[in-house]
Amino acid sequence: MTLLRLTRLGSARIVALAFATCLALPACGGGGEPTSLDNETRLFVHSKAISLLVGDTVTVGATRYSSTGIVGTRAAGIDSDRLLPEGSLQWRVRDSSIVTVAANGALQARREGSTYLVLTDGQLTDSTTVTVVGANVFRAFTAIKVGGAHACAIDTDRALWCWGGSWSGELGTGERLRLAHYLSPQRMSLPEPISDVAVGSSHTCALGVSGSVFCTGDNLDGQIPGTSDLKVLRFRSVALAVRLMSIDAAGSETCGVTTTGAVFCWGGYVMRTGLTFAPPAGASFTALSVASPHRCALTDQAQQFCWGSQGGSNGTTPPLPTLIATPAPISAVSTASSDVCVIDVAGAVYCWPPGSRREVTADLRIAGLPPVMAISSQGATRCALSAEGQALCWGFDLHGALGRGGSYNINQSTSDLTFPVPAPVSTTRRFVKLAGGGGAFCGLTTVGRAYCWGNNWNGLLGNGVRRRLFAGITAAFSPVPVAVR
Repeated sequence: MTLLRLTRLGSARIVALAFATCLALPACGGGGEPTSLDNETRLFVHSKAISLLVGDTVTVGATRYSSTGIVGTRAAGIDSDRLLPEGSLQWRVRDSSIVTVAANGALQARREGSTYLVLTDGQLTDSTTVTVVGANVFRAFTAIKVGGAHACAIDTDRALWCWGGSWSGELGTGERLRLAHYLSPQRMSLPEPISDVAVGSSHTCALGVSGSVFCTGDNLDGQIPGTSDLKVLRFRSVALAVRLMSIDAAGSETCGVTTTGAVFCWGGYVMRTGLTFAPPAGASFTALSVASPHRCALTDQAQQFCWGSQGGSNGTTPPLPTLIATPAPISAVSTASSDVCVIDVAGAVYCWPPGSRREVTADLRIAGLPPVMAISSQGATRCALSAEGQALCWGFDLHGALGRGGSYNINQSTSDLTFPVPAPVSTTRRFVKLAGGGGAFCGLTTVGRAYCWGNNWNGLLGNGVRRRLFAGITAAFSPVPVAVR
């Protein structure tokens, strides 16, 4: 792991790990998956693998439940008729010199180190780890990918780190967590350095420097070739008929550019055993962007080809790679379920609905953007990086995905949250890479520090906490970039 040091100013923040959505669901997890499905009452700490900076204060909650539903819960910000009685929960830490805990579950980070937070309620118990790092320490990443409920990044030592939800084992930690989240990056156990990573809705595949592919998570649609297990909880080596140079994923599908310049895909409804898509004669595919159920690739001649799932994704998208004529040569492409966006060699951006055309015209150019070097689309939101490294976003600002800051309330309509003109994200930081998914976006700075903004319901922002930022909004999110730590 490479650590860089920066000066960090400002007072400690006081935050609360609320778990309001837990009250509407049959089970809440935090310390681990239930070991049985009998009527035994179980206890769960809401937050798993808590990461703090020195001086941070975080209030942790817990829920007690049985197979028939929630028995009671207690956490900051929760108003419920099923609250656990005052004083029923007993919190303690193994090493109080690293972090202290109050009777209400409030943690105070005192010095760097790692310890256990243990919760007891009568004869029931659960625990989680608490790691405290210095305020001027962070991991340096070289690549980052964001999926539906989790994200992964590769550090300068080519180690893989992931965070967020792991309902199907997509983090590869060996656990399938029910409504529990890794709120900060966790180092994955892999047999070799990683050169690329693909993050789907509920699976993850890593490409080793040797060309080997390792996958974990959901396997209902053949995301992890070579096994019949429906859930794979740790990264498993998968045997493919080709050798890959890069990979990308969306939904239950994974694709990669092969060493021969073709595209190979597996998973999804029609490609469980894998399909190869050949490049046009005399050319090779060099870059790829996958959405569900369509995908686009660029050739070494700066041409763009797009295609849908076998038989076409919506009646108009061709089933095989088909040239999309563009006003100028293309340098980058980004696909999402709702659109395709490309950047031409001059930095101009064009976006259109997938499958709607085979020619891009000047009227599809996005106005109000400076020359752009990267773009990421997800849902009805798009973000681009200018050649100067400024992040600009436009579209639907659900859960602060546009990064504009400002105030929000529960009564705002879709029209109130729609901004068609690109505007800068609320930060002075400059980024060199950008990724989006799950209602959130993340950017990497020139020194490799990751910042994310938008939806944080699954701990997708990776900033060590999962919280509500505004009183009128029940979902956890940040409308400004926060540091991954």
